[in-house]
Amino acid sequence: MSHLPRCELGVMGLAVMGRNLALNAAEKGIPTAVWNRDEGEVADALAGEAADWPIVPTGPIETFIGALARPRRIYMLVKAGGPVDEMLDRVLPALDPGDIVMDGGNSHFRDTLRRAERARRFQVRFLGVGTSGGEEGARHGPALMFGGESDAHRLVAPVLEKIAARGPHGPCFGRVGGDGAGHFVKMVHNGIEYGDMQLIAESMDLLRRGLGYPDPELGRVFRDLSAGRHGGFLVDLTAQILQVKDQKTGGLQLDRVLDEAGQKGTGRWTSEIALELSMPVSILHAALEGRGVSGLRSLRAGYSLPRPPVMARFSADPGFERDLDQALYLGRAAGLAQGLSLCTAASREWKLGIDLPETLRVWTAGCILRSRLLDELLPSAPEMASSDHPLLANAFRILVTRHLDSLRRVVGRAVAWAVPVPALSAALALLDTLRSAKLPQSLIQAQRDSFGAHGLHLVDEPGAPLAHLGWNP
Repeated sequence: MSHLPRCELGVMGLAVMGRNLALNAAEKGIPTAVWNRDEGEVADALAGEAADWPIVPTGPIETFIGALARPRRIYMLVKAGGPVDEMLDRVLPALDPGDIVMDGGNSHFRDTLRRAERARRFQVRFLGVGTSGGEEGARHGPALMFGGESDAHRLVAPVLEKIAARGPHGPCFGRVGGDGAGHFVKMVHNGIEYGDMQLIAESMDLLRRGLGYPDPELGRVFRDLSAGRHGGFLVDLTAQILQVKDQKTGGLQLDRVLDEAGQKGTGRWTSEIALELSMPVSILHAALEGRGVSGLRSLRAGYSLPRPPVMARFSADPGFERDLDQALYLGRAAGLAQGLSLCTAASREWKLGIDLPETLRVWTAGCILRSRLLDELLPSAPEMASSDHPLLANAFRILVTRHLDSLRRVVGRAVAWAVPVPALSAALALLDTLRSAKLPQSLIQAQRDSFGAHGLHLVDEPGAPLAHLGWNP
Protein backbone atom coordinates (compact mmCIF):
# COMPACT_ATOMS: atom_id res chain seq x y z
CA MET A 1 0.00 0.00 0.00
CA SER A 2 1.19 3.52 -0.67
CA HIS A 3 1.23 6.62 1.56
CA LEU A 4 1.47 4.59 4.75
CA PRO A 5 2.49 6.23 8.01
CA ARG A 6 5.61 4.94 9.70
CA CYS A 7 4.88 1.38 10.82
CA GLU A 8 3.98 0.68 14.45
CA LEU A 9 5.32 -2.90 14.35
CA GLY A 10 8.11 -4.68 12.51
CA VAL A 11 8.06 -8.47 12.06
CA MET A 12 11.31 -10.30 11.28
CA GLY A 13 10.97 -13.80 9.88
CA LEU A 14 8.15 -14.89 7.57
CA ALA A 15 7.89 -18.59 8.20
CA VAL A 16 4.45 -19.78 9.29
CA MET A 17 4.39 -18.04 12.68
CA GLY A 18 5.91 -14.75 11.51
CA ARG A 19 3.71 -14.53 8.45
CA ASN A 20 0.55 -15.22 10.44
CA LEU A 21 1.45 -12.72 13.17
CA ALA A 22 2.16 -10.02 10.57
CA LEU A 23 -1.17 -10.69 8.85
CA ASN A 24 -2.92 -10.63 12.22
CA ALA A 25 -1.46 -7.21 13.03
CA ALA A 26 -2.19 -5.75 9.60
CA GLU A 27 -5.74 -7.04 9.63
CA LYS A 28 -6.25 -5.24 12.97
CA GLY A 29 -5.21 -1.99 11.24
CA ILE A 30 -1.68 -1.86 12.68
CA PRO A 31 0.79 -0.59 10.02
CA THR A 32 3.32 -3.44 9.91
CA ALA A 33 6.70 -3.70 8.18
CA VAL A 34 7.97 -7.18 7.40
CA TRP A 35 11.45 -8.52 6.68
CA ASN A 36 12.76 -11.96 5.79
CA ARG A 37 16.29 -13.30 5.39
CA ASP A 38 15.40 -14.40 1.85
CA GLU A 39 14.09 -11.17 0.33
CA GLY A 40 12.57 -13.07 -2.60
CA GLU A 41 10.15 -14.85 -0.25
CA VAL A 42 8.59 -11.69 1.21
CA ALA A 43 6.12 -11.05 -1.60
CA ASP A 44 5.22 -14.75 -1.85
CA ALA A 45 4.56 -14.99 1.89
CA LEU A 46 2.08 -12.12 1.80
CA ALA A 47 0.42 -12.84 -1.54
CA GLY A 48 -3.34 -13.13 -1.54
CA GLU A 49 -4.45 -11.91 1.88
CA ALA A 50 -2.77 -8.58 2.51
CA ALA A 51 -3.58 -6.52 -0.59
CA ASP A 52 -5.77 -4.00 1.25
CA TRP A 53 -4.07 -4.12 4.63
CA PRO A 54 -1.37 -1.77 6.00
CA ILE A 55 1.56 -4.14 5.53
CA VAL A 56 4.91 -3.07 4.06
CA PRO A 57 7.32 -5.62 2.53
CA THR A 58 10.91 -4.42 2.85
CA GLY A 59 14.21 -5.40 1.29
CA PRO A 60 17.52 -4.64 3.05
CA ILE A 61 17.41 -4.61 6.82
CA GLU A 62 18.19 -0.87 6.82
CA THR A 63 15.01 -0.27 4.81
CA PHE A 64 13.06 -2.37 7.31
CA ILE A 65 14.38 -0.37 10.27
CA GLY A 66 13.78 2.91 8.47
CA ALA A 67 10.12 2.02 7.92
CA LEU A 68 9.42 1.87 11.67
CA ALA A 69 8.14 4.66 13.90
CA ARG A 70 10.13 5.43 17.05
CA PRO A 71 10.54 3.89 19.46
CA ARG A 72 10.83 0.98 17.06
CA ARG A 73 8.99 -2.19 18.04
CA ILE A 74 10.48 -5.24 16.34
CA TYR A 75 9.03 -8.72 16.80
CA MET A 76 11.40 -11.52 15.80
CA LEU A 77 10.00 -14.93 14.93
CA VAL A 78 13.07 -16.84 13.81
CA LYS A 79 14.40 -20.23 14.82
CA ALA A 80 15.64 -20.33 18.41
CA GLY A 81 19.36 -20.49 19.09
CA GLY A 82 22.02 -19.14 16.76
CA PRO A 83 19.62 -17.42 14.31
CA VAL A 84 18.38 -15.09 17.09
CA ASP A 85 21.94 -14.01 17.91
CA GLU A 86 22.65 -13.58 14.22
CA MET A 87 19.66 -11.25 13.85
CA LEU A 88 20.77 -9.27 16.88
CA ASP A 89 24.23 -8.89 15.33
CA ARG A 90 22.59 -7.20 12.36
CA VAL A 91 19.89 -5.21 14.15
CA LEU A 92 21.34 -3.85 17.39
CA PRO A 93 24.02 -1.58 15.85
CA ALA A 94 21.38 -0.04 13.55
CA LEU A 95 18.87 0.85 16.28
CA ASP A 96 18.52 3.96 18.42
CA PRO A 97 18.45 4.16 22.22
CA GLY A 98 15.02 3.23 23.54
CA ASP A 99 14.08 0.95 20.63
CA ILE A 100 12.55 -2.43 21.52
CA VAL A 101 13.39 -5.87 20.13
CA MET A 102 11.12 -8.77 21.06
CA ASP A 103 11.97 -12.45 20.60
CA GLY A 104 8.73 -14.39 20.11
CA GLY A 105 10.33 -17.79 19.50
CA ASN A 106 10.86 -20.66 21.93
CA SER A 107 14.22 -19.45 23.22
CA HIS A 108 15.79 -20.76 26.41
CA PHE A 109 15.28 -18.25 29.19
CA ARG A 110 19.01 -18.21 29.97
CA ASP A 111 19.69 -17.09 26.40
CA THR A 112 17.11 -14.34 26.88
CA LEU A 113 18.81 -13.13 30.07
CA ARG A 114 22.12 -12.98 28.22
CA ARG A 115 20.64 -11.18 25.22
CA ALA A 116 18.89 -8.61 27.39
CA GLU A 117 22.22 -7.69 28.96
CA ARG A 118 23.84 -7.43 25.55
CA ALA A 119 21.08 -5.18 24.21
CA ARG A 120 21.48 -2.82 27.17
CA ARG A 121 24.99 -2.05 25.95
CA PHE A 122 23.28 -0.51 22.90
CA GLN A 123 20.62 1.11 25.13
CA VAL A 124 18.06 -1.11 23.40
CA ARG A 125 15.42 -3.09 25.30
CA PHE A 126 15.39 -6.82 24.52
CA LEU A 127 12.26 -8.67 25.57
CA GLY A 128 11.37 -12.35 25.63
CA VAL A 129 7.73 -12.88 24.64
CA GLY A 130 6.39 -16.40 25.02
CA THR A 131 4.04 -16.94 22.08
CA SER A 132 1.45 -19.70 22.39
CA GLY A 133 -1.41 -20.89 20.21
CA GLY A 134 0.41 -22.28 17.20
CA GLU A 135 -0.04 -20.97 13.69
CA GLU A 136 -3.81 -20.51 14.14
CA GLY A 137 -3.24 -18.48 17.29
CA ALA A 138 -0.60 -16.32 15.61
CA ARG A 139 -3.05 -15.56 12.82
CA HIS A 140 -6.14 -14.82 14.87
CA GLY A 141 -4.99 -14.17 18.44
CA PRO A 142 -2.14 -15.80 20.41
CA ALA A 143 -1.44 -15.74 24.12
CA LEU A 144 1.60 -13.52 24.66
CA MET A 145 3.74 -13.78 27.80
CA PHE A 146 5.90 -10.68 28.08
CA GLY A 147 9.07 -10.67 30.16
CA GLY A 148 11.03 -7.46 30.60
CA GLU A 149 11.01 -3.88 31.89
CA SER A 150 7.67 -2.40 32.88
CA ASP A 151 8.22 0.78 30.83
CA ALA A 152 8.84 -1.34 27.72
CA HIS A 153 5.60 -3.17 28.47
CA ARG A 154 3.81 0.18 28.48
CA LEU A 155 5.22 1.00 25.05
CA VAL A 156 4.39 -2.29 23.34
CA ALA A 157 1.05 -2.98 25.03
CA PRO A 158 -1.07 -0.78 22.69
CA VAL A 159 0.08 -2.90 19.75
CA LEU A 160 0.35 -6.38 21.26
CA GLU A 161 -2.97 -6.18 23.09
CA LYS A 162 -4.68 -5.68 19.72
CA ILE A 163 -3.22 -8.84 18.21
CA ALA A 164 -3.52 -11.06 21.31
CA ALA A 165 -6.42 -13.38 21.98
CA ARG A 166 -9.27 -11.97 24.01
CA GLY A 167 -11.04 -13.99 26.67
CA PRO A 168 -13.43 -13.35 29.53
CA HIS A 169 -10.50 -12.04 31.57
CA GLY A 170 -9.25 -9.49 29.03
CA PRO A 171 -6.60 -9.54 26.30
CA CYS A 172 -4.20 -12.47 26.70
CA PHE A 173 -1.12 -10.30 26.70
CA GLY A 174 0.54 -9.45 29.96
CA ARG A 175 3.83 -8.78 31.69
CA VAL A 176 4.51 -12.00 33.58
CA GLY A 177 7.82 -10.84 35.06
CA GLY A 178 11.24 -9.37 34.38
CA ASP A 179 14.03 -10.37 31.98
CA GLY A 180 13.70 -14.04 31.01
CA ALA A 181 10.29 -14.51 32.65
CA GLY A 182 8.33 -14.57 29.39
CA HIS A 183 10.33 -17.42 27.93
CA PHE A 184 10.51 -19.25 31.26
CA VAL A 185 6.74 -19.13 31.64
CA LYS A 186 6.28 -20.30 28.04
CA MET A 187 8.70 -23.18 28.68
CA VAL A 188 6.71 -24.25 31.74
CA HIS A 189 3.47 -23.80 29.79
CA ASN A 190 4.79 -26.35 27.29
CA GLY A 191 5.86 -28.69 30.08
CA ILE A 192 2.36 -28.61 31.58
CA GLU A 193 1.02 -29.19 28.07
CA TYR A 194 3.12 -32.37 27.77
CA GLY A 195 1.59 -33.71 30.97
CA ASP A 196 -1.92 -32.72 29.94
CA MET A 197 -1.60 -34.50 26.60
CA GLN A 198 -0.26 -37.66 28.24
CA LEU A 199 -3.07 -37.72 30.83
CA ILE A 200 -5.71 -37.35 28.12
CA ALA A 201 -4.10 -40.07 25.98
CA GLU A 202 -3.95 -42.47 28.94
CA SER A 203 -7.63 -41.85 29.65
CA MET A 204 -8.55 -42.75 26.09
CA ASP A 205 -6.38 -45.86 26.25
CA LEU A 206 -8.09 -47.06 29.44
CA LEU A 207 -11.51 -46.86 27.85
CA ARG A 208 -10.40 -48.46 24.63
CA ARG A 209 -8.06 -51.22 25.79
CA GLY A 210 -9.29 -51.70 29.33
CA LEU A 211 -13.03 -51.69 28.74
CA GLY A 212 -13.15 -52.32 25.01
CA TYR A 213 -15.08 -49.15 24.20
CA PRO A 214 -15.80 -49.08 20.45
CA ASP A 215 -15.11 -45.96 18.44
CA PRO A 216 -18.61 -44.41 18.69
CA GLU A 217 -18.69 -44.82 22.50
CA LEU A 218 -15.15 -43.51 22.80
CA GLY A 219 -16.15 -40.41 20.86
CA ARG A 220 -19.24 -39.97 23.02
CA VAL A 221 -17.23 -40.01 26.26
CA PHE A 222 -14.85 -37.33 25.03
CA ARG A 223 -17.67 -35.21 23.64
CA ASP A 224 -19.23 -35.37 27.12
CA LEU A 225 -15.91 -34.39 28.73
CA SER A 226 -15.55 -31.52 26.26
CA ALA A 227 -19.07 -30.26 26.94
CA GLY A 228 -18.46 -30.42 30.69
CA ARG A 229 -15.81 -28.94 32.92
CA HIS A 230 -12.96 -30.48 30.92
CA GLY A 231 -13.80 -28.21 28.01
CA GLY A 232 -10.79 -26.46 26.55
CA PHE A 233 -8.43 -26.70 23.63
CA LEU A 234 -6.85 -30.11 24.20
CA VAL A 235 -9.96 -32.05 25.27
CA ASP A 236 -12.05 -30.36 22.57
CA LEU A 237 -9.39 -31.29 20.01
CA THR A 238 -9.36 -34.90 21.26
CA ALA A 239 -13.14 -35.15 20.89
CA GLN A 240 -12.75 -33.83 17.35
CA ILE A 241 -9.96 -36.28 16.46
CA LEU A 242 -12.05 -39.20 17.70
CA GLN A 243 -14.75 -38.35 15.16
CA VAL A 244 -12.56 -38.38 12.06
CA LYS A 245 -13.05 -41.51 9.96
CA ASP A 246 -10.40 -42.87 7.63
CA GLN A 247 -11.53 -43.08 4.03
CA LYS A 248 -9.45 -46.20 3.36
CA THR A 249 -10.33 -48.35 6.36
CA GLY A 250 -13.61 -46.92 7.63
CA GLY A 251 -12.18 -46.91 11.14
CA LEU A 252 -10.70 -44.00 13.04
CA GLN A 253 -8.08 -42.05 11.14
CA LEU A 254 -6.18 -42.04 14.45
CA ASP A 255 -5.44 -45.75 13.98
CA ARG A 256 -3.28 -45.01 10.95
CA VAL A 257 -0.96 -42.81 13.04
CA LEU A 258 2.27 -44.44 14.20
CA ASP A 259 2.36 -44.53 18.00
CA GLU A 260 5.69 -42.71 18.39
CA ALA A 261 5.65 -39.22 19.89
CA GLY A 262 8.52 -36.75 19.57
CA GLN A 263 9.35 -33.52 21.36
CA LYS A 264 11.07 -30.31 20.37
CA GLY A 265 12.93 -29.37 23.53
CA THR A 266 10.82 -27.15 25.77
CA GLY A 267 9.45 -30.11 27.72
CA ARG A 268 12.96 -31.44 28.23
CA TRP A 269 14.17 -28.01 29.34
CA THR A 270 11.38 -27.85 31.92
CA SER A 271 12.36 -31.26 33.25
CA GLU A 272 16.05 -30.29 33.40
CA ILE A 273 15.35 -27.04 35.27
CA ALA A 274 13.11 -28.88 37.72
CA LEU A 275 15.89 -31.37 38.46
CA GLU A 276 18.37 -28.52 38.86
CA LEU A 277 16.08 -26.86 41.43
CA SER A 278 15.04 -30.16 43.10
CA MET A 279 11.39 -29.38 42.35
CA PRO A 280 9.06 -32.33 41.67
CA VAL A 281 7.36 -32.24 38.27
CA SER A 282 6.67 -35.97 38.18
CA ILE A 283 3.71 -35.75 35.79
CA LEU A 284 5.86 -33.98 33.20
CA HIS A 285 8.70 -36.47 33.74
CA ALA A 286 6.21 -39.30 33.15
CA ALA A 287 4.98 -37.66 29.96
CA LEU A 288 8.53 -37.26 28.66
CA GLU A 289 9.35 -40.88 29.45
CA GLY A 290 6.11 -41.96 27.78
CA ARG A 291 7.23 -40.25 24.59
CA GLY A 292 10.68 -41.77 24.90
CA VAL A 293 9.42 -45.33 25.42
CA SER A 294 7.01 -44.94 22.50
CA GLY A 295 10.02 -44.66 20.21
CA LEU A 296 11.47 -48.02 21.31
CA ARG A 297 9.46 -49.95 18.74
CA SER A 298 11.86 -52.87 18.38
CA LEU A 299 11.91 -53.38 22.15
CA ARG A 300 8.13 -53.20 22.37
CA ALA A 301 7.70 -55.60 19.44
CA GLY A 302 10.16 -58.16 20.74
CA TYR A 303 9.41 -58.14 24.46
CA SER A 304 8.82 -61.65 25.77
CA LEU A 305 6.03 -61.01 28.29
CA PRO A 306 2.59 -62.26 27.23
CA ARG A 307 0.29 -59.60 25.87
CA PRO A 308 -2.26 -58.09 28.29
CA PRO A 309 -5.76 -59.56 28.18
CA VAL A 310 -8.24 -57.92 25.80
CA MET A 311 -11.87 -57.39 26.77
CA ALA A 312 -14.01 -59.98 25.00
CA ARG A 313 -16.88 -57.59 24.46
CA PHE A 314 -17.81 -54.05 25.33
CA SER A 315 -20.09 -53.19 28.24
CA ALA A 316 -20.61 -49.56 29.19
CA ASP A 317 -19.39 -48.69 32.68
CA PRO A 318 -20.91 -45.36 33.82
CA GLY A 319 -19.23 -45.69 37.23
CA PHE A 320 -15.79 -45.95 35.68
CA GLU A 321 -16.57 -43.07 33.34
CA ARG A 322 -17.38 -40.88 36.37
CA ASP A 323 -14.18 -41.97 38.10
CA LEU A 324 -12.16 -41.29 34.96
CA ASP A 325 -13.68 -37.81 34.63
CA GLN A 326 -12.62 -36.97 38.19
CA ALA A 327 -9.22 -38.67 37.97
CA LEU A 328 -8.35 -36.84 34.76
CA TYR A 329 -9.45 -33.52 36.24
CA LEU A 330 -7.35 -34.02 39.37
CA GLY A 331 -4.35 -35.21 37.35
CA ARG A 332 -4.50 -32.15 35.10
CA ALA A 333 -4.83 -29.85 38.12
CA ALA A 334 -1.84 -31.51 39.81
CA GLY A 335 0.25 -31.11 36.65
CA LEU A 336 -0.66 -27.43 36.52
CA ALA A 337 0.26 -27.00 40.19
CA GLN A 338 3.65 -28.63 39.62
CA GLY A 339 4.38 -26.25 36.76
CA LEU A 340 3.37 -23.20 38.78
CA SER A 341 5.51 -24.33 41.71
CA LEU A 342 8.49 -24.52 39.33
CA CYS A 343 7.79 -20.94 38.24
CA THR A 344 7.86 -19.82 41.87
CA ALA A 345 11.11 -21.65 42.63
CA ALA A 346 12.83 -20.35 39.49
CA SER A 347 11.63 -16.83 40.16
CA ARG A 348 13.42 -16.94 43.52
CA GLU A 349 16.56 -18.56 42.11
CA TRP A 350 17.07 -16.21 39.15
CA LYS A 351 15.09 -13.17 40.33
CA LEU A 352 12.67 -13.42 37.40
CA GLY A 353 9.83 -11.72 39.26
CA ILE A 354 7.21 -14.10 37.85
CA ASP A 355 3.63 -12.97 38.45
CA LEU A 356 1.56 -16.17 38.85
CA PRO A 357 -1.91 -14.54 38.75
CA GLU A 358 -1.04 -12.67 35.55
CA THR A 359 0.47 -15.82 34.06
CA LEU A 360 -2.71 -17.81 34.67
CA ARG A 361 -4.83 -14.98 33.29
CA VAL A 362 -2.81 -14.86 30.06
CA TRP A 363 -3.26 -18.63 29.68
CA THR A 364 -7.07 -18.47 29.77
CA ALA A 365 -7.44 -17.83 26.02
CA GLY A 366 -5.41 -18.15 22.84
CA CYS A 367 -3.00 -20.81 24.12
CA ILE A 368 -2.93 -24.61 24.14
CA LEU A 369 -3.66 -24.75 27.90
CA ARG A 370 -6.87 -22.72 27.74
CA SER A 371 -9.58 -24.63 29.56
CA ARG A 372 -12.42 -24.41 32.05
CA LEU A 373 -9.99 -25.85 34.61
CA LEU A 374 -7.93 -22.64 34.34
CA ASP A 375 -11.08 -20.54 34.60
CA GLU A 376 -12.02 -22.39 37.78
CA LEU A 377 -8.58 -21.98 39.37
CA LEU A 378 -7.90 -18.37 38.31
CA PRO A 379 -9.65 -16.78 41.35
CA SER A 380 -7.29 -18.78 43.60
CA ALA A 381 -4.14 -17.56 41.84
CA PRO A 382 -3.21 -14.96 44.52
CA GLU A 383 -3.45 -17.66 47.21
CA MET A 384 -1.33 -20.02 45.09
CA ALA A 385 1.31 -17.31 44.70
CA SER A 386 1.49 -16.71 48.44
CA SER A 387 1.53 -20.41 49.45
CA ASP A 388 4.63 -22.56 49.78
CA HIS A 389 3.17 -24.71 46.99
CA PRO A 390 0.07 -24.16 44.82
CA LEU A 391 -1.34 -27.51 46.01
CA LEU A 392 -1.70 -25.90 49.46
CA ALA A 393 -4.23 -23.41 48.08
CA ASN A 394 -7.78 -24.14 49.15
CA ALA A 395 -9.02 -24.72 45.59
CA PHE A 396 -6.55 -27.56 45.13
CA ARG A 397 -7.30 -29.00 48.56
CA ILE A 398 -10.96 -29.22 47.60
CA LEU A 399 -10.16 -30.99 44.33
CA VAL A 400 -7.92 -33.51 46.09
CA THR A 401 -10.54 -34.23 48.76
CA ARG A 402 -13.26 -34.76 46.17
CA HIS A 403 -11.37 -36.71 43.52
CA LEU A 404 -8.48 -38.64 45.11
CA ASP A 405 -10.51 -41.82 45.61
CA SER A 406 -11.54 -41.78 41.95
CA LEU A 407 -7.92 -41.37 40.88
CA ARG A 408 -6.93 -44.33 43.06
CA ARG A 409 -9.65 -46.53 41.61
CA VAL A 410 -8.71 -45.60 38.04
CA VAL A 411 -5.01 -46.35 38.57
CA GLY A 412 -5.94 -49.62 40.30
CA ARG A 413 -8.06 -50.70 37.36
CA ALA A 414 -5.27 -49.77 34.97
CA VAL A 415 -2.80 -51.97 36.87
CA ALA A 416 -5.26 -54.89 36.81
CA TRP A 417 -5.77 -54.45 33.05
CA ALA A 418 -2.01 -54.05 32.36
CA VAL A 419 -2.68 -50.71 30.66
CA PRO A 420 0.24 -48.34 31.36
CA VAL A 421 -0.76 -44.99 32.88
CA PRO A 422 2.53 -43.34 33.91
CA ALA A 423 1.13 -39.81 34.25
CA LEU A 424 -2.01 -40.78 36.17
CA SER A 425 0.17 -42.99 38.41
CA ALA A 426 2.58 -40.09 38.94
CA ALA A 427 -0.29 -37.84 40.00
CA LEU A 428 -1.48 -40.40 42.54
CA ALA A 429 2.03 -40.99 43.88
CA LEU A 430 2.57 -37.24 44.22
CA LEU A 431 -0.56 -36.75 46.30
CA ASP A 432 0.07 -39.83 48.44
CA THR A 433 3.62 -38.60 49.07
CA LEU A 434 2.50 -35.12 50.07
CA ARG A 435 0.07 -36.43 52.67
CA SER A 436 2.57 -38.90 54.19
CA ALA A 437 3.77 -37.94 57.64
CA LYS A 438 6.77 -40.26 57.30
CA LEU A 439 8.64 -41.21 54.12
CA PRO A 440 11.18 -44.02 53.54
CA GLN A 441 13.86 -41.51 52.55
CA SER A 442 15.16 -41.87 56.11
CA LEU A 443 16.49 -45.29 55.01
CA ILE A 444 18.11 -43.72 51.95
CA GLN A 445 19.88 -41.22 54.20
CA ALA A 446 21.02 -44.05 56.46
CA GLN A 447 22.39 -45.91 53.43
CA ARG A 448 24.22 -42.81 52.19
CA ASP A 449 25.65 -42.16 55.62
CA SER A 450 26.77 -45.80 55.94
CA PHE A 451 28.57 -46.21 52.61
CA GLY A 452 29.64 -42.63 51.98
CA ALA A 453 29.65 -40.85 55.36
CA HIS A 454 27.47 -38.13 53.81
CA GLY A 455 25.95 -37.18 57.16
CA LEU A 456 22.32 -36.72 58.07
CA HIS A 457 19.93 -34.74 60.23
CA LEU A 458 18.28 -36.28 63.30
CA VAL A 459 14.61 -36.09 64.28
CA ASP A 460 15.41 -35.30 67.92
CA GLU A 461 18.04 -32.63 67.06
CA PRO A 462 16.32 -30.19 64.69
CA GLY A 463 18.62 -27.47 63.41
CA ALA A 464 21.77 -29.24 64.53
CA PRO A 465 24.73 -29.76 62.12
CA LEU A 466 24.93 -32.92 60.04
CA ALA A 467 25.56 -36.00 62.15
CA HIS A 468 27.36 -39.23 61.28
CA LEU A 469 26.14 -42.42 62.92
CA GLY A 470 27.56 -45.93 63.11
CA TRP A 471 25.64 -48.57 61.14
CA ASN A 472 27.58 -51.77 61.93
CA PRO A 473 25.49 -53.97 64.24
